[in-house]
Amino acid sequence: MQNFAKKPSLPALRRTALMLGVALLTGTAQAGELVDMLTVSGFGTIGEAHSSLKTGDYVADVFQPNGAGYTRSSALGVDSKFALQLDLKLLDNLSAVVQLVSRNRANRNYMPTVEWANIKYAVTPELSVRLGRTAMPTFMNSETRLVGYANPWIRPPVETYSLRSTTNSDGGDVSYRIAFGEIKSTAQAWYGKTEIATVGTTGVISNGGRATKIIGLADTIEYGAMTLRGAVTKIDFRITRAPGVYIFAKANVYNLGAMYDPGDWFVMGEWTKTNFGTIQRAQLAKYVTAGYRWKKFTPYATYSTVAVDDDQIKLALRAQDSKSAGIRWDFMKNTSLKVQVDDVKLAEGSSGFFTNARPGLPGSRAKILGAAVDFVF
Repeated sequence: MQNFAKKPSLPALRRTALMLGVALLTGTAQAGELVDMLTVSGFGTIGEAHSSLKTGDYVADVFQPNGAGYTRSSALGVDSKFALQLDLKLLDNLSAVVQLVSRNRANRNYMPTVEWANIKYAVTPELSVRLGRTAMPTFMNSETRLVGYANPWIRPPVETYSLRSTTNSDGGDVSYRIAFGEIKSTAQAWYGKTEIATVGTTGVISNGGRATKIIGLADTIEYGAMTLRGAVTKIDFRITRAPGVYIFAKANVYNLGAMYDPGDWFVMGEWTKTNFGTIQRAQLAKYVTAGYRWKKFTPYATYSTVAVDDDQIKLALRAQDSKSAGIRWDFMKNTSLKVQVDDVKLAEGSSGFFTNARPGLPGSRAKILGAAVDFVF
């Protein structure tokens, strides 16, 4: 078939080549600017946990479908994770962040999920606003609870942090920092919602939960080596029981935290109370951790407990306490090795935060031995 299209002249070809060259150079310049604006970082943990108990799986949170104990005596999935973070500075007062995290989740694989994805605008040096998926700051260490290198333990105390295992929400927050002499105060308010897929005591995965409204307030006060924090989080739940059949509930989470860290040693602790209305008994969790830094080594010890906030033991399905001891060795830059032993005692009639429970689990005792390498880059 004859082509009747007009053939381009030599000057036209030159003009086209020139335009492509300009576009290529412009694109290269923009790519260079993008590289200057972009920061890539990440963190991870390679760890293994071993449990002496065979009638249930020891897990780090209620999102994990299996762990150490019943499924296998030793498991990598309790503590291992990997994360990649991209920070983009768009303007002096405008930035964006995306964080992807791969870890053992209820979907039974390590497919990366979007942990953070938000834009931050600094209205003033003291006032900032974030919109998108942000960390849900229920606890004192919520921002760093997944970053093993930033924490003294292999994992945050299960008895406290498993009360609200949800780590993020879709919405936004506002932070305001102010100083009164040597005292610094950071107030934070947040609003959001999130889907919830948890694993129950028997190992059954529940995908029908949704936090339809999350509202919270917190204030962090810093004075020298002392840090004090208080937070209140109110959550509206919608739980799917059957197609088109829902249960609606409200929860309140109250948290108080304190840390004193003069450098050579530290002590920290949190007090948390949850109230889930008529669907679950109110629970009270507490822990205290102390450690001492000697050269590249940091030995530490923790006592942690959670129980129902009354004397109805038969309803204490999540009651347990742990005594833990460990040591951290910062053997190279941005990398540490931790070894930790936990003595976990389940209350009478309680399966605690174990999953895949088998007969004989309630009221049992378990020894958990963990080793982990944490790193940041």
